[in-house]
Amino acid sequence: MSHLFTNLRCIPLSVLLAFIGGVLLVGSSGMETLKNFAYRPYIADILAVLKIVGSTAAALSLVLYLIRRTRAPFTRQSLAMIGLHAGLLAMVVSMGLDFALGFKGFVYIREGESAATWFDDAGNERPLGFLVQCLNFKLDVYPGTTRPERYASTIRFSSSRDDTVPASSLLLAVNSPQSYQGVTFYQQDCGLAPRKDSAVEVNVAVRDREMSYLIAIGEPIQLTDGTFLLIEDFSPTITFVKGRPQTIDADQMRNPGYLIRLVRPSGEDLSHWVMPYQNAKWIEDDLVIEVGDFKNLEYTVLSVAKTPFAWLFYAGGLVAGLSLLLYTFITFGSRSFSEASHEY
Repeated sequence: MSHLFTNLRCIPLSVLLAFIGGVLLVGSSGMETLKNFAYRPYIADILAVLKIVGSTAAALSLVLYLIRRTRAPFTRQSLAMIGLHAGLLAMVVSMGLDFALGFKGFVYIREGESAATWFDDAGNERPLGFLVQCLNFKLDVYPGTTRPERYASTIRFSSSRDDTVPASSLLLAVNSPQSYQGVTFYQQDCGLAPRKDSAVEVNVAVRDREMSYLIAIGEPIQLTDGTFLLIEDFSPTITFVKGRPQTIDADQMRNPGYLIRLVRPSGEDLSHWVMPYQNAKWIEDDLVIEVGDFKNLEYTVLSVAKTPFAWLFYAGGLVAGLSLLLYTFITFGSRSFSEASHEY
């Protein structure tokens, strides 16, 4: 390995390799684990400067190397090094172009509603150019726990400028992005935004007759046997301590619970917490009550990115990788490493 670094003694290339490695580690659009860090406004400004400096350094390094090569004939090794420089330059330039001509931001959509704009890091609202609607949002938890296992949004895209373009629906989940008209959407987060028209789907079986109701929280309905059913309270996360329910204020559906109240025709008044994530049913005499989905209670947060020059980034990486592999193979495959070093 020491021979390789001895052979790669071009100072601009060495500096460029170290610099590009740092930029790619922090600034690559594929590094989802660093996305929240990179989306901070001051970090985004630093990355913008780094991309400009990186592009300049890569271009200068390539020019300096070509000037050096004018003193000696081109060889397979020198061509490989030119390919490495050019590939790295293409990668950095692509990031700069994506920063200048693309965008990154967030879309906030309440379940059942649509959005035609996105928000940048500074909170400025900007047009998407089409409509995106959240038809449904679902959060799955690991069995027996309140830990989220999977966020998923059913998204519908449609053109806001041409109603003749058919809408398309896609399932958007964590680590499963979807693209529409060159814009890529990622499932980022979710939250609660209850309002007056928030409703809960309740399945009730009365004497083996099953009915499904969409019940607004706080508004009673009358079942077929004359019983009144009311969702009295709701908690996004509920636990039981010594048999007593403990509600926790949370911004996500971790272990939702619904306090359901029944008033029988006889005047009997009953209440019970039903938790859909625990597959719990409330069985009371001839009634079987099960809570299903909830409507207009959650909003989904989607991160959006438009990177029109991503292909250039990957092409540059491929060229740089193959060139470095070719250079290493030629160098260590020669009979005399010293002769190869002098030739370079």
